[in-house]
Amino acid sequence: MPETPSYLHLEDGSTFPRPALDADEHHSPAHAIKWNGGGTLSREQETWLASCADAYGYLITNPEIARRKIPMIRRALAASRSPKPTEHTNGRMT
Repeated sequence: MPETPSYLHLEDGSTFPRPALDADEHHSPAHAIKWNGGGTLSREQETWLASCADAYGYLITNPEIARRKIPMIRRALAASRSPKPTEHTNGRMT
């Protein structure tokens, strides 16, 4: 299974921590902390978690920026979840 990118690249050139959704939820650092007692997190996982906390605070305290960024985040998330043109299953596009 390919690794899911940790960050979304938004159309304004910024990045945003990608939420763990559906199938990738059990592989996220947040899942490890909630259900496995944290264990040993890599520096990359710790940085991702800190980015999530910063992003949350950023959106909550800046509603005018949130109104502009949230649609971009949703579009980037939808694009990251859609099948790529090169992905095939049994000779058919998925």
